[in-house]
Amino acid sequence: MGAKEDLDELETKIEELRIAYERYFMGLVKREPFHVKSQVIRLVNRHNPKSLGSSSLTFRYSTLLARYTSLQHYWHRIMQQIEAGTYARHRFQFDLEQRERWQASAASAPGAEPATPPAPATRSPELDEARVRAIFEEFIRARQVCREPVEHLSVEVFREALLKQAQKVKETYRVGEVDFKIVIEQGKTKIKVVVRT
Repeated sequence: MGAKEDLDELETKIEELRIAYERYFMGLVKREPFHVKSQVIRLVNRHNPKSLGSSSLTFRYSTLLARYTSLQHYWHRIMQQIEAGTYARHRFQFDLEQRERWQASAASAPGAEPATPPAPATRSPELDEARVRAIFEEFIRARQVCREPVEHLSVEVFREALLKQAQKVKETYRVGEVDFKIVIEQGKTKIKVVVRT
């Protein structure tokens, strides 16, 4: 297998790993996707910028490595939030379980005074702060690779633009959740919308 095929596989595996972590964070699977992660690490370590020779392959490798690094930082932040009990999806699930327990206990005590159920957690925005910052950091790195200016960029303006674009896509195409990915096309950094299925 040549370098180009390795990079094709690396790109596929990074996306597979991203989806696997999303499933893990949503509670659909019980364990971290260590197997897929080990495959990504193996592919990353197989090459380095000097060994690839071709400038286009070197550029692609650097872009994929930047994306993987950005995702790693994002996953690490989510894991810290989960351990601290502050991760939004887990908090929402916990509050639902609390509510169900309250309803079960109220039903088992017919003579008891009805109590006010615990308030449900407020769901976080679709693009939470950690995800916005991960996309922003990846965007900055990609622009630096392309030698595009980054001095004028701020995460606040970037967040507002992402939220506006997400809302526009959802309203126009009547889709549910959306995400964003950073790509480099013809030497230019672009942000693409990805519809979550």
